[in-house]
Amino acid sequence: MQDHHFDVVTNVVGLVAAILGDKFYWWIDPVGAILLAIYTITNWSRTVMENAVSLVGQSAPPEVLQKLTYLVIRHPGIKRVDTVRAYTFGVLYFVE
Repeated sequence: MQDHHFDVVTNVVGLVAAILGDKFYWWIDPVGAILLAIYTITNWSRTVMENAVSLVGQSAPPEVLQKLTYLVIRHPGIKRVDTVRAYTFGVLYFVE
């Protein structure tokens, strides 16, 4: 949804700026392009900051590690557990 909204805003603003720049003042088109560049930078920067934690491989919270350890110990083929680690992997966890 976020990507679609971004596409609609940039297409509408770009088209309106181009038409107004052609019909009225030449500088409207470059100003529209600058505004779109600023909008693009701020929009995608915000998206990156929201998702940076899941992209850098942050360790899972202790309660998740406890649940994972419990599940591993309960598995019939496991005799002993030394260490359980889990890191963010997008919206999921990479467990070792």
